[in-house]
Amino acid sequence: MVAASKRKVGAPLAGALGVRSAGPRASARPTPTNGYISDPRQTLGKRGEELAALFLINKGFHLVEKNWRCRSGEIDLIMERNGITHFIEVKTRAGTTFGYPEESITPTKLRKLARTIEMYLNYAQHPPKSYQADALAITILPNTEPEYHYVEHIL
Repeated sequence: MVAASKRKVGAPLAGALGVRSAGPRASARPTPTNGYISDPRQTLGKRGEELAALFLINKGFHLVEKNWRCRSGEIDLIMERNGITHFIEVKTRAGTTFGYPEESITPTKLRKLARTIEMYLNYAQHPPKSYQADALAITILPNTEPEYHYVEHIL
């Protein structure tokens, strides 16, 4: 297991399974500006996915695919290590005011992730023999190194 934080593995995620959203987003779609999307959440999410890939590569994982999409949804990272394919949901937050990043993985998100993994397995030319779904939560605080919390077997 790869855990780089002091939080108990799985404890925040288990508590998050019963958490519901506080309500609809303030803006459903980001507004393009000069051809670029200016939504800071997307910028943070993209940075988190880059940090996650580097963190996992440094832990001995090999990148198979990034941002795999189908009609069911998206898989942030597909990584492989020791013959096991890992489907990784990356959650990034710039602070803990609204809780830890892994607490935002709801039962609805888990169902969607399961359907998306199933689609990947159906479309893959060489589907993996062994796989699991994991989450990597990244907390980025000002003037500090990012904090990583890896949770295995979220499904």
